Amino acid sequence: VSQSRYGALFKSMKFKLVVIQSGKPVSITIQSGGLNAAVSQEDKNRITHLIVKGTMDQRDFTVLRDQFPMLATLDLSGVSITQYTEYPGLVHKANEIPANAFYVAWSGQGKKHLATVLFPEALTGIGKSAFGYTPQLQRIIMPDAVTSLGEYAFMYCRALKEVHLSKQLTVIPDYAL
Repeated sequence: VSQSRYGALFKSMKFKLVVIQSGKPVSITIQSGGLNAAVSQEDKNRITHLIVKGTMDQRDFTVLRDQFPMLATLDLSGVSITQYTEYPGLVHKANEIPANAFYVAWSGQGKKHLATVLFPEALTGIGKSAFGYTPQLQRIIMPDAVTSLGEYAFMYCRALKEVHLSKQLTVIPDYAL
């Protein structure tokens, strides 16, 4: 194929080059509700490996789910999850991964690229459908403090190869795995 034949075509086309993060993980320290402001939208679109430290709540999980499209590895081991009242009657508990944290119920879609999540040691619960339909999730190593697991928490996570449940977990709800 000669350059002259396609040169004019390529010159007339507009391209947007997107650089996906590779190599070093990005580490941030936030306070609950602060993730959206702490990372630019451009960086949110590129980050594949994120380490979060500090405190976070349900609002931050929504940002992770909806605004980090390439996120594959998430380290929450240095995080304390705080309680958040979304509105009267809907309270997201402290030390729990909220319901639908990485699953969008209206679309039936989970976090497409998420393969690895490291949980905080103080984690006591994982909400309903928290990781539902996360097709690349490969490993679950639950801290021993986890006492509750929501229905459908890891439903349709078809790439799961390794699951370590908490020793404190006495009930596994229907369709949790």
